[in-house]
Amino acid sequence: MEKKFNLDFIRIVRENEPMMWKLCWFYSSRCCSQCQTAEDIYQEIVLNIWESLPRFKSMDGCKMSTWIYRVASNVAISVCRKNNMQTVPIDEFGDEISEKGDCAIDEKEDLSSGIARLTEDERRLVSLFLEDLPYKTIALRMGISASNVGTRMQRIKTKLKHFCD
Repeated sequence: MEKKFNLDFIRIVRENEPMMWKLCWFYSSRCCSQCQTAEDIYQEIVLNIWESLPRFKSMDGCKMSTWIYRVASNVAISVCRKNNMQTVPIDEFGDEISEKGDCAIDEKEDLSSGIARLTEDERRLVSLFLEDLPYKTIALRMGISASNVGTRMQRIKTKLKHFCD
């Protein structure tokens, strides 16, 4: 039984690895310089999945990928909160970036800066939307209705237009 559980765990982690890494990079890239790396957050997520997997096996009707997303996003948020990390808008680094000549300010940076100004839930919704997931899948992962996803996305788009103007 233990060997089967280990093989199931490895399979589950491998199947969901791209989504977990996106969350890790998303949260680690928006934290100040004291933040943990994406690798640190990833390890916390994998450990939490390992510890929680037996409880998931007893849940009926929950899709594995939805459960993994919730565990991963909750762990990433907890790690940031536990370490008292705060997101820093990209525009605060504008002078530093320009001095180094690494890149010019363009629409992509404006959008990133706008996203950094959104609430935590709004950023999670945007990250799922940017993965081209259907509203139904986003709704399951966020624990809201599909129509609510559409409404929130419209409001977020309006906010981002306002931020970027």
